[in-house]
Amino acid sequence: MIKKLKQTVKNGALIEFSSAYQIEHFLRYPLRYLIQLTNLNSGRSEHIAIIYNDYIYESLLSTKKVTKTLLAERIAKIESQIETNCHNLVKPLTKKEAEKLEIFLEYWTQENDTYSIWQALYTILDKIPFFNLIKIPENQKSCSKFFFQCYQTIGRFPADDNANNYTPSEVISYAKKLKLLKRRVRIDKLS
Repeated sequence: MIKKLKQTVKNGALIEFSSAYQIEHFLRYPLRYLIQLTNLNSGRSEHIAIIYNDYIYESLLSTKKVTKTLLAERIAKIESQIETNCHNLVKPLTKKEAEKLEIFLEYWTQENDTYSIWQALYTILDKIPFFNLIKIPENQKSCSKFFFQCYQTIGRFPADDNANNYTPSEVISYAKKLKLLKRRVRIDKLS
């Protein structure tokens, strides 16, 4: 599996996680489903992450920070209800982009308390009038905001766009609209 992952997943790839709609899973992880429900017209992604040098970098509510884990280890721990897909970049990272991304990723893996329940709820509430006036501190990183800022750092997303405005599915749709991503490949079932 590790060899196939390395052949399939490239630096800068977006990793997408989505849950199957099962009641027992919903009862254990209601926030995942709330995030998915806000995305019905753009997809059912609940979480996204980025790949660099065989590691997955993701902003997780459970750890309250950006984590760095070997992709093969992360895939091995995924629950059966979760579908995991890879969207590689159409144009591979340049050397300069890779250097910028590495600095950005290493900086954020050293920071603590960068993700709170409020940031996760903001992703949902931002779609409701009035709530979109609430401002989240810049050091708070939801998974979509973290990924969005990774692509802003390397110049693939516009620097002046507000990373707080996107759910995971909307980030994927936006990247596809800009023709940055290849077609997704399911990676949790690679053997």
